[in-house]
Amino acid sequence: MSISANVDLGHVQVKGTAECLGGHQLDPPLSDYPMLVLAPFQWGPGVREHLRGVTVEAIAHAFAVSPNVEAVAGQFGIESDAVVQAVQYASAVGFLASK
Repeated sequence: MSISANVDLGHVQVKGTAECLGGHQLDPPLSDYPMLVLAPFQWGPGVREHLRGVTVEAIAHAFAVSPNVEAVAGQFGIESDAVVQAVQYASAVGFLASK
């Protein structure tokens, strides 16, 4: 979609054309993982746990080192369900692969 517009900013007039290139849709969608968020202005880049902002990568790495959901949850101060969802998401996007 392309839009042309004239914008009057008082004494400055701007003429231009803008094009919408579309948004970025995560695959798989985060709606499948309700305890994970993409909130770069709040937590920084990347998909993160929703309450404390721990990255999926950090959670998945900790789980790979010590595959104990409760221990990883305690390490980061997050819920065990968030650990499970982070590991599932990391696996789905190929960050965490099993041999």
